Amino acid sequence: PEAVEVRKKQVLETDPAVFADVFRLYAETEMAPWIHEVSVPALVMTGENDVNCSPRLNKQIAAALPNATLVIVDRAQHGLAIEEAQRVANEILAFLTNLPPV
Repeated sequence: PEAVEVRKKQVLETDPAVFADVFRLYAETEMAPWIHEVSVPALVMTGENDVNCSPRLNKQIAAALPNATLVIVDRAQHGLAIEEAQRVANEILAFLTNLPPV
């Protein structure tokens, strides 16, 4: 609950112009022409109930990346790092642990 309150305060105190810039960037960025060029391993993660960056969209992103791991976190929404912090940490650790040596 404390983490949720901290995040809520952060969001509510964010300058609306910052949100507008972020959404403009999302609206103007088209990844399809170049995303297949990203050859490094990528972890694509979303919440099962995320309406902002949905599992459907993340499945498309992961499919377009030549070396992606897709994780959809059960019952989580857009704040999955807060809602399911331990699960997210475990997924990141597993992903990093399984990377091939450089």
